[in-house]
Amino acid sequence: VRATTDYKFDIPPLEFEDFKENIKNGFIKGFYLEENGTPECFLLYVDDINEAVELNLIHCLNENCINEKRSAIIKFFTEYIKKNSAQKVISYPMLGIQDSFVQDIAYIGYKLVGQAVIKFNFTNPVCTTILDKSQTVSLSENYTIDSWNNEYLKETIQIIHEQFENASDSHFDPRFKTLEGSENIVKNIVKNVYGIFLPDATTVLKFNDAVCGVCFANIATEENANIPLVAIKKPHNHKGFGAVILKHTVNKLREIREREIDNLVSVSATTDTDNYPAMRMYRTVGFKESYNYPHAYLK
Repeated sequence: VRATTDYKFDIPPLEFEDFKENIKNGFIKGFYLEENGTPECFLLYVDDINEAVELNLIHCLNENCINEKRSAIIKFFTEYIKKNSAQKVISYPMLGIQDSFVQDIAYIGYKLVGQAVIKFNFTNPVCTTILDKSQTVSLSENYTIDSWNNEYLKETIQIIHEQFENASDSHFDPRFKTLEGSENIVKNIVKNVYGIFLPDATTVLKFNDAVCGVCFANIATEENANIPLVAIKKPHNHKGFGAVILKHTVNKLREIREREIDNLVSVSATTDTDNYPAMRMYRTVGFKESYNYPHAYLK
């Protein structure tokens, strides 16, 4: 019930019966903390999606001694994962009210990366005006723009790996560290694992017919699209091409909204709070910061 109000989940939460079924089948795992025979706090995680154990939520049933309860249950969880899991990283996006636990989790040994959720609102005239008037670099005749085609898969995987191998994203998603892991990420995007993939709105930048950039797009919910990744190949980076393909993708999403998905309200993306070039790129085409959250991780 409090998933969207207290924890800022963009994706609608599971219905209660589905939630119980996922626990029964082992897709969602967790622990609960008991005091004098009464459950006081629970922790939920998944460990079969990628190379990281994803801690989804720590929820206390009341505000009494809340940080002591959180500390107790995450210490137990951390030691359990160290002894029983082959995964490389514990990843914990501390959404919503969980950000009040930052100091305590740092004491336990977790490191933190600030994440900013930024959104473009199709119903906001300020956003659409900025998009229409935004000035992006002109492409020379050697560059062309195309929509997604599966023939671009191999080149795109290489670009994603090179772009994010040493980025902060790889701290809490170690798949970016390897070509095989990057392949898993890209294939999950195009195979609808992270939402309904939109090949027509996914923009591919080519240089002399070789892929040198990509901006993926998918539908996360009925009202919200998502930009899971934007990447430019290194020789072509820092030249303003990211804003070019991002603008092209947002315009394609606007066309799709006007043509067939009229309840689509916004498109969101996530980037590091201190990644100023990325923040500037998104602002250039009309995105606005929605909220920030700390992403904790432990290798």
